[in-house]
Amino acid sequence: MRIAFFLVFLLGLVQVSAADYYELALRELRLARGASLFTEPVEETPWITTVITEEERARFGWHNLRDLLEYQPSFYSVQDVNERVVAHRGIFRTITSHLLFLEEGVDLSLPGFRNFVADASFPLLGVSRVEIVRGPGASLYGDAAFTGVVNLERKDWPERLRVRSGLGDYDREEGDLAFRLHGKSWGELRGLFHYADLEGEEYHGSGYSHLLHPRPRNYALSLRWNRGPFLLSYWRLLSRYDTPRSQRGHPLSDEDLKPFGSREKVRQDIFHLEGHFRFKGLEFRFSPYFRYFKVDTPQVKNTHAEGNFTALNIELEGRALGVKGFLLWPHRHGEFLLGAKWETEDYEKNFIESFSASGWRKMHYPVREEDNWALFAQEKRKIRRNIYFNLGIRYDHYESFGGEWSPRAALIWKVFSGLTFKFTYGEAFQAPPYLYRRKNRFGYGASKTLRAERVSNYQASILYRQGRSTSFTLTAYLSHFRDLLVYSSAIRAYENAGHLDLWGLEFEARHLGESWMGFLNYTLQSVSEAKNLSRVSGKRLNYLPRWMVKGGISFKLSARPEVYLSPQFRLYGRAPTPSGWLSPYAVWDLNLLLRQKPWEISFKVENLFDHHYFRGGTVPPYPWPGRLFMLRIGARF
Repeated sequence: MRIAFFLVFLLGLVQVSAADYYELALRELRLARGASLFTEPVEETPWITTVITEEERARFGWHNLRDLLEYQPSFYSVQDVNERVVAHRGIFRTITSHLLFLEEGVDLSLPGFRNFVADASFPLLGVSRVEIVRGPGASLYGDAAFTGVVNLERKDWPERLRVRSGLGDYDREEGDLAFRLHGKSWGELRGLFHYADLEGEEYHGSGYSHLLHPRPRNYALSLRWNRGPFLLSYWRLLSRYDTPRSQRGHPLSDEDLKPFGSREKVRQDIFHLEGHFRFKGLEFRFSPYFRYFKVDTPQVKNTHAEGNFTALNIELEGRALGVKGFLLWPHRHGEFLLGAKWETEDYEKNFIESFSASGWRKMHYPVREEDNWALFAQEKRKIRRNIYFNLGIRYDHYESFGGEWSPRAALIWKVFSGLTFKFTYGEAFQAPPYLYRRKNRFGYGASKTLRAERVSNYQASILYRQGRSTSFTLTAYLSHFRDLLVYSSAIRAYENAGHLDLWGLEFEARHLGESWMGFLNYTLQSVSEAKNLSRVSGKRLNYLPRWMVKGGISFKLSARPEVYLSPQFRLYGRAPTPSGWLSPYAVWDLNLLLRQKPWEISFKVENLFDHHYFRGGTVPPYPWPGRLFMLRIGARF
C-alpha cells in the first residue's frame, strides 16, 4: 500500500478535471434506452428505471454486476448450493433466468436456459451507464425479462488504450485491457480483454474448512467493429466457479471429488451484427446473430458422509441462430415501434452421467431443433402537454410449448417540472428451460408438458428531481406469480404448481455532486398469499429479508490529486428459513479512489468490520466471507 500511495504523487502534473467526470455523469444520468428500445428521459420510461453512471461505479468501487446490484432496491444475493445468485423482488433462480442482461441491445443469456452466467465476472471497464429496469420487460424482450432488465451502455471513450489490474488477499488477481483503433477507410475497431482469478476465502467451521465462492480463471474477450451504419460484435465468455459442497450443502472430501470433481464451467460465444438506417424520418434496425454455449458441471448429489453417495456429471451444448429487428416511426404525438424476431435453437449435446454404489449410468437427451418467433409493438403517445401513454404488446410462439402474450400499459403524468407520477401494469412469462422438459431418473425434467411461468405486475411510482443532481423515488408494487416451476420430491420431477402474491415498497434517494455524492434506499416486501411453494412459510418468504436499507456517501478529500473516500453499508432485517430465523446484520464497505492523469488507483475493503454472517438459500445457512481487500490500478492513454 505504501508503494501505491507513493506512485500517486510521482505521477505527471497534468490532471483530469473532476468537473469533466461530473458533467459526463450528469448527462448519462438523465437518459435511458433499455426500457423502451429508444432513448428517452428517465422520467418517461414505462417502468421505474435507475441509471448508475461510470463515475458512481468508480467512486464506490463497484467493479462487477453483483456488487452493483447488491446496493440497489429489491436486490439481494441468496446462497444456492455453492454459488450466490441474484434475487429480485422475491424471485431467485439458480441460473438467474428471471433477469435479462443486455449490452446495448445484445442478449447475453444462454439459448434454451435464458440465464446469464457471468454476472460476477463480466467486465465493466468502459461501461458509461448501467440501466436497471425494475418491472417485467417481456412486452419488448420476451422471456428472461421476468422481473426486470439490466442494460449496459459501453459508449465510445476518447482514449486509445485503457488498462487496469487488481490484486487482493487470498491470491485474487484480475486485469483488463481495452483499445481503440480508427481508420478513415476501414472504420473503428474496439477490443476488450478481461481476466479474473478469484480464489475464495478459506473458512474453518464445524470441523471442516473450505473456500467461500471460489471463481478461478474466468475471462472475457470482446471485439467491436463499426463502419457507417453497421456494427459487428463478438463476445467470448468463460465463466467458472468451483463448488466445495454437495447439492444439500455438505462439504466435500477428496473421496467425494474422485469420480468427476465438482464445479461449473460455461463457455459462451456471441456474434452479433447490427444495421442502423434512417429513411424519411423512419429508423430501421436489424440484427442477425449467432450464439453458442457449452456447459460442463460435475457435482455431488450425496457425499460419502451423508450416505448413498452419488456423483453427477452434466454436459450441455447448444446454439441459436436468429434475426431480430424493429422499425421506429417518430410522429407528431410520440413514437411508434414495430418489431419481429425469428430464432432456431439447436440442442446438440445434452447428457447426464452418474456414479454411485449401483455403478455407472448415463442418459442422453435426443438432439433437438426448435423454431421460435415473436412479433411486438409499442406506442408512446403524448395525449396532453404533460401526460404520456406507453402501450406495448408482444406475442411469442415456441415450438415446444405454444404461444404467450405479454401486454404492458403505462400512464406517465408530469405534474410539474421535477415531479412525475407513473402507473404501470405489465405481464411477463418465463419459458421452461430445455433441461427440465424431459423426465429422467436423475431427478431433472418433468413428467408432463411444462407451461411457461407467468407474472402480472402492478406498479405506482412518484419521482421528484431537484435540479440536475438530486432525485427521490417512491415505488409500490404488487406481483402475482402463477405456474411457477417447483420440484416435487414425490415424483422426482418439476411441475407447474407454484402460486405467489407479493407486494413491496421501494424508496430511493440519490445525489450526484462534484464534491460529494450519495445514495440511500429502503425496501419492504411481504407475501400476501402463497400456495404450493416450498420456500414460503405462511406469510414469510424464506431466505429473503423482509426489509433492507442500503446507502453510501462519497467525499472529495483533495483536488490534486483527486482523492475520494466512499463508505457504504447494507443493513438487512432478519430473514426466515424453514429451520428458523437468520439474525439481522449489517455489512460495511469502504473504497478509496485516487486520480491523476493518466492514472486511477482504488483500494477497497469489503466487510470492513470483519463480521462473518450467514445467508439463507437452498442449503442450510451458509457462511459468507469476512473482511476482503482489493487494490486496483488503472490508466487511460
